[in-house]
Amino acid sequence: MNELDWYDATLPEELQGWSTINVTNGNANHPYAGAWWPVAHVLGYEHSFINQAADIMNMIAGNDPVVPMPDFADAYAVQRVLEAVTQSDANRSPVMLSDIT
Repeated sequence: MNELDWYDATLPEELQGWSTINVTNGNANHPYAGAWWPVAHVLGYEHSFINQAADIMNMIAGNDPVVPMPDFADAYAVQRVLEAVTQSDANRSPVMLSDIT
């Protein structure tokens, strides 16, 4: 989770090869990484929830979120998809999303 393996085929052939990038190198320009501990100290899955909680608290305080946050309309759209999946499974047939209200 803390590393990105990257291959750049646009480099000259003698320089091509896999590179491993440590993605926890925080800087002031990244919306989240700059708030965490020093470079190369890995982050875990749970830290994404801390970032989400911070965004929610900032929104409650009247500030703009760092990333787009879902609203009730988004939740309703997701519930429609889940209902279509449930009906499709129960009936063993496709369900048009337009049939789900």
